[in-house]
Amino acid sequence: MDQIRQDGGSTYRLGDVPNRMHILVVEDNADVLLMLCELLKILGHTFRGAQSGEEAIDLLSGADIFDVLLTDVTLPGISGIELAKIAVKRNFPIAIVFTSGYYLAPNASINFPFLTLPKPYTLSQLKEVLAKIHIRTEIPKSAV
Repeated sequence: MDQIRQDGGSTYRLGDVPNRMHILVVEDNADVLLMLCELLKILGHTFRGAQSGEEAIDLLSGADIFDVLLTDVTLPGISGIELAKIAVKRNFPIAIVFTSGYYLAPNASINFPFLTLPKPYTLSQLKEVLAKIHIRTEIPKSAV
């Protein structure tokens, strides 16, 4: 049975992980960004890549609707954590996954749900963390 949740006047059904998600990938290392996008392609997801938090904000503000923000924690300029806070503050309905080569200690300033993917990671670890994400599908009000 699906869970139904109301959020700011809209109603959403929390369903199973779809076969395909649209993912915003933020990674300042060009080689890692390319490799991660290739892994997402293998898994059947669509994606857009950004090499900075500022570039990612521009993409979030554009026409694309992303299901997942998959971001490195350490970025030049705006950090991945600050980027996620901006996305959440702007009420983007997006799941957050932080990647890092360092231990991501519990942080009281992060007051939203997120997942972590420690670097280096394998294709199966990436697949496993993405499988934990349930994206929201809007339900027409007449169906509630």
